[in-house]
Amino acid sequence: MQAGLLARLERMTGRCRELSRELSSPELSGDSVRYARLSQEYAQLAPLAETYSAWQRLGREIDELTAMQRDAELREMAEADLRSSRQRRQALEDELRALLVPRDPLDSAGVFL
Repeated sequence: MQAGLLARLERMTGRCRELSRELSSPELSGDSVRYARLSQEYAQLAPLAETYSAWQRLGREIDELTAMQRDAELREMAEADLRSSRQRRQALEDELRALLVPRDPLDSAGVFL
């Protein structure tokens, strides 16, 4: 994945953690407007943060499996798992790219029929 996308994902994941801390803060209980705004932002960023975390975990797993390939006894098992892990990581990368597409601000507006 490109460095620019990784940096953007890191920023967005950091913002998600920050929002989580803010939402659990007792000072926020009296400000319902701010709570609603932060909750909405958190709801938009949480799926991206979770997917990015899974993508990172798979990257570490792929590194471990690559190291296991050096062991003759574990090579065959590691190769099968490595193929599967790479496919799952590619699927997560595709999902991340879709989650990074900016949302239309009008999507959250009410519609009258």
